[in-house]
Amino acid sequence: MKVGYKIWIEDDRGNQLIGEGLEQLLLAVAETGSINKAAGKLRMSYRTAWARIRKAEKRLGCLLVAKQVGGTRGGGSRLTEEGYRLLESFAEFHRAAGKEIETLFQESFLHLLQSQS
Repeated sequence: MKVGYKIWIEDDRGNQLIGEGLEQLLLAVAETGSINKAAGKLRMSYRTAWARIRKAEKRLGCLLVAKQVGGTRGGGSRLTEEGYRLLESFAEFHRAAGKEIETLFQESFLHLLQSQS
């Protein structure tokens, strides 16, 4: 027996600011240096990826991804400082919440877990 959960952060109106999907997208942008490559890696269209990023930026009131257009080496994208801070904060919160959830699960269902042995 184990516990499953999903975590996301919402604004006061219930609009999602970040969850595991945006986290994975931003990590892929950081890894690939490209929204297009990140979208491909996550099997989504560029348009969908860009819309998710823009929606989060609008709701958060800051840029998460900086785009570089063209040039001799082509364009690219990189996370801004705010983008990296958001990822770090979400990852730390997710880790801490996961530990608490696991502890509460163990405490709440200990009697059932012991009877499975």
